[in-house]
Amino acid sequence: MSEPLTDEAPATAPLAALSTGLADPTRLELLRRLRRDGPRSVGERVEASGIRQPSVSKRLACAHGCALLERERHGRVVVYSVGSDEVATLLEAGERVREIASCGGACFCPICDEGGGPLSGRCQCPRPRCPCRCCED
Repeated sequence: MSEPLTDEAPATAPLAALSTGLADPTRLELLRRLRRDGPRSVGERVEASGIRQPSVSKRLACAHGCALLERERHGRVVVYSVGSDEVATLLEAGERVREIASCGGACFCPICDEGGGPLSGRCQCPRPRCPCRCCED
């Protein structure tokens, strides 16, 4: 007879919190931009995103609570950064999955004609691009 699922709840709680932190599209975009741009204050994220300050603060605080971000207070200013190399790797993997899902892995590098898109790992060109433009921001 197997053990009840409730016995596993404490062990899986951190993974559930991580999933919650990644579940909101706006929060995920804020995380993606922090990974790309480096540490930024709430005010800088508001200015760059056009999202209202309370919404940005709430989403970044949630990501911090889910251990996705670190924060440092400088007086009244709070600066957020990606919490660890593992979180940065997770966000990068998400970008790769997005690219593959966008073009179905069917696009080819226009330089070497390798399939799967530039983030598939098969294309070795210095600056590959998908002709379908699925991976451009």
